[in-house]
Amino acid sequence: LGGALEASGASRPYDALVCSMVLNCVPDARRRFDMLVCMRGQLRVGGLCFVVLPGSCLAHSHTLTHDSFADCLRGVGLAPDLAAETPASAKLAYFECAAGLPDSAAALRFQRARHERRSGHGSQPPRRKSRGADFDVDLGGALGFGERIGRSFEALQPSRAQKEQRAARAEFLRQLKEEKLNG
Repeated sequence: LGGALEASGASRPYDALVCSMVLNCVPDARRRFDMLVCMRGQLRVGGLCFVVLPGSCLAHSHTLTHDSFADCLRGVGLAPDLAAETPASAKLAYFECAAGLPDSAAALRFQRARHERRSGHGSQPPRRKSRGADFDVDLGGALGFGERIGRSFEALQPSRAQKEQRAARAEFLRQLKEEKLNG
């Protein structure tokens, strides 16, 4: 929290923050996560954050939906007020959030949903529908306020190196057993 405040030059947290049509301009998913964490760090508990994105970012994204992005926001401590009246627009996605503590359960739900959508497309991603198809957030690491989750949700599958190590170990144990029987 202190680092974000020092970087901005603010002497105390803000009551409100507006991020309109900015998050989608951040070049990669990891930096979008960092930006969300920093935004939360700039707000006092209970402070408001207004996040506006082009509707195509969520409508066409291969990895995010409106609901999963709401979980992403909850994960970093920006809980969307789903009862708030939002402007009716097919072209914009609007979130009014209250700053609180990071919700690691929501972050894990987000990671699981993101993983399922990513793995559901097979090895070849579908044709891009729009620039919004690239919109993603790589949620993981330090959420702030001492909360931390893994970098990404991955079904536990051994890596190639782990498979080779297991095979080498099995071969070593087989040879050792053979030597005992012959020796």
